[in-house]
Amino acid sequence: MVKKIVLFVLASLFLSACNEKEKSYTVDDFMKNDSLRAEWVKKCENGELRPEELNCINALKAKNKKRSHNKDFFTNFGK
Repeated sequence: MVKKIVLFVLASLFLSACNEKEKSYTVDDFMKNDSLRAEWVKKCENGELRPEELNCINALKAKNKKRSHNKDFFTNFGK
């Protein structure tokens, strides 16, 4: 019984150490800050971070949103 408790405590400590909390950024945060967006997109696309992490999802959404805004700007330029 004691052995199970010790294993449980060690496993909990290990998992909590692996799951360090990073600041979560919103899509708007990434839209407003080009260098922050570029940094996170690079980390997410090169495999440094898992693509299913919230910051990766938001950074990639912001990248796509920014790209579509730029496309709309050039499409409607001079109209």
